[in-house]
Amino acid sequence: MSRPLRELLEILEQDTRAGPEDVAALRASLPPRLGAPEGTGRSWRVPLGVAGVAAAAALLAWVLVPGEPVDAPVAAALQSTDSRGHLALGEGLELDFDGNGELSGSLRQPRIAWHQGRLRVSVEPDSVETLSVQTRDAEVVVEGTVFEVSRDLLGTEVRLERGAVTVRCEDGAEVRLQDQGRATCLPTTPGGLLARARGLHEAEGPSDAVLESVRRGLALVGVDQPAGAELKVLELRLRVERGELAEAREAARVYLVAGAQLRRSYVEATARELAVQEGDCDLLGLLAPVDEPAEAAVRLGCGGSAEAP
Repeated sequence: MSRPLRELLEILEQDTRAGPEDVAALRASLPPRLGAPEGTGRSWRVPLGVAGVAAAAALLAWVLVPGEPVDAPVAAALQSTDSRGHLALGEGLELDFDGNGELSGSLRQPRIAWHQGRLRVSVEPDSVETLSVQTRDAEVVVEGTVFEVSRDLLGTEVRLERGAVTVRCEDGAEVRLQDQGRATCLPTTPGGLLARARGLHEAEGPSDAVLESVRRGLALVGVDQPAGAELKVLELRLRVERGELAEAREAARVYLVAGAQLRRSYVEATARELAVQEGDCDLLGLLAPVDEPAEAAVRLGCGGSAEAP
């Protein structure tokens, strides 16, 4: 280890008051190899003072090998507030973002955990060994390309601008994108699938897509649980909207048998109307009788009493 590097590490170890911005500023001011003239070799750009962006690059255990690409641990909190954030590391890796996440790993093997919003990644060939972007729903692995990751209530969408990427969805699906392709990874939790289903429904998205999210969510949670009950209520609404009355009655039946309570008044009112309209004795039998002539007639036709027990 060179004397300048050893002295620098000793200073960093001794100065326990140094904050992330201090470390980042020092890191950005260094040439690629200690002892090399300023302004030569690899360019290090860690923007400081940009609203919403806090970056810190660690120097400990940084081994410099002459003639080989420089590598060093990196850590950055990626968060934009008033304006879109930007972070450039080395020659060939740039991040533009409107949202929040974290950067970790090293300059040659960076890892990004992206939580919410849009992230655009530009990676020049050979500038990194591997780069991965991880969301709750997907992992994107690249070597050299330009792509955008968008994480919101609907899941994770990857849009490729150039190059190629491998997208591995949390549900096990894997897609290789080329030629400006797109891929969407759906949420894999009941709450995530409920959020996707409701988001699509409120945006008047395709009802088939909403029902698919409902189906996936109900495969993970029972109707007796809050997320499951809300998913079943959404299915009931969709079935009625689509005029699928047999499926709507079945959705109401499952909800009532499970003893769910969330939005129960809506389900009971809808189930009662469907049961009377279709003469569904089984469904009507799950509901307490009310003093309505139409319902009383149906109950009598079912062989029961028109009066409440």
